[in-house]
Amino acid sequence: MLDFWKKITNGSDLPTDSHTRTKLPHYARSYFDHIAAVYSGLAYSDFPVDKNDARQQVADRQEAESILEKAKDPNALTWGDVFRLESIVVKLQPPDALQRNVWIVRERFREISSPTVYKAYIASNPPTQIDSTQNVTLLRADLSRLVDVLHWYYALIPDRERLRKHLTLRCAKSITHYTFI
Repeated sequence: MLDFWKKITNGSDLPTDSHTRTKLPHYARSYFDHIAAVYSGLAYSDFPVDKNDARQQVADRQEAESILEKAKDPNALTWGDVFRLESIVVKLQPPDALQRNVWIVRERFREISSPTVYKAYIASNPPTQIDSTQNVTLLRADLSRLVDVLHWYYALIPDRERLRKHLTLRCAKSITHYTFI
């Protein structure tokens, strides 16, 4: 019990280095496995017809394969790897699949953002149709940005939880201290 109060007093439960790598939570690994399965199901698409797009697609696939290789060691995987693989999947998905997946990414964004932020996002008139190459590019860029925001939020969950725990314990200590004084 004494150790408990010592931890509360000196705040040793908070990380001193904000860049300390922590093991991914179990849900992150499950999420990664799902993204890896989606990636594995992507066929080489004829969508990128431009030579530069084709070169980029090959480079993206090589990076994805590198991430999948790294993931064989469960302790080596980072949120950055999860984000990067999902970003590659967004880049490589054919337009029809992209259009079908846009609603779920936007729904996830709605769930984590404040009503004000989500209203502003909707007011920005995000693209929905894939009737032209330009619209597909805009839709891909929109989804890439949403995935970026989602992963930023997911990566901060452990720090927010640690801070919440620390503040709760500090409050409990203070209340206990002032109750008995």
